[in-house]
Amino acid sequence: MKTINLTSKDIAINAKVSLVDIVFIVAITILSIACVKQSQKPYTKVQTPKRDITTIETTTETIVKTIEDPNDHEISIGETNNPEIEEVINDIQSFYGSVNAPYSNKIPWLVLECKDRGLNPYLVSAVQALESEWTRSDYCQNYNNCFGYGITDSGVIQQFIEFENYEEGTSYILDHFEVYYKVDTAEQMAANGYNFYPSWVDKINTILTYLNY
Repeated sequence: MKTINLTSKDIAINAKVSLVDIVFIVAITILSIACVKQSQKPYTKVQTPKRDITTIETTTETIVKTIEDPNDHEISIGETNNPEIEEVINDIQSFYGSVNAPYSNKIPWLVLECKDRGLNPYLVSAVQALESEWTRSDYCQNYNNCFGYGITDSGVIQQFIEFENYEEGTSYILDHFEVYYKVDTAEQMAANGYNFYPSWVDKINTILTYLNY
């Protein structure tokens, strides 16, 4: 049997190592207990305040816009002495009439107004048709707001704009949003920021085919 003789120095070193091990074990134990207690705390969900949209949906501001007298284009088809313009009027007015659009009689005025402004009457008529359900919407019929100005895509009224008559309402829209309308296609209008939804472009293009454009 082999005998191991430990000196006092060896015993001191072993004792020191053992003390370090004990301290490490105690620290790990305390940390584990703390983690267990923390995990047992009840979970509290942080409630994020929801945006109050009630005021947007229920509070509407009606503004009556009065502008300078719009151009007088009180003409009917066959009175323009311009075959090209008469053809445009006929294209648009015929389809408006086929869907019983209440304001189909306003198309001659609208076409001449667009021509005076250098706008595409087909595109303007298509946007009007989409925004006002072929001029049948309440805000077109009762407030002469046939381009849905102040109405969001979701149908929420943010700021309702009322005009004295159809001509004033249309003139106001074309004055203030000419940058969007001074193009030839729905894609260009969308690119200018008028409407970013691809479905809107598709709908306008469909209406343009109905108008024989």
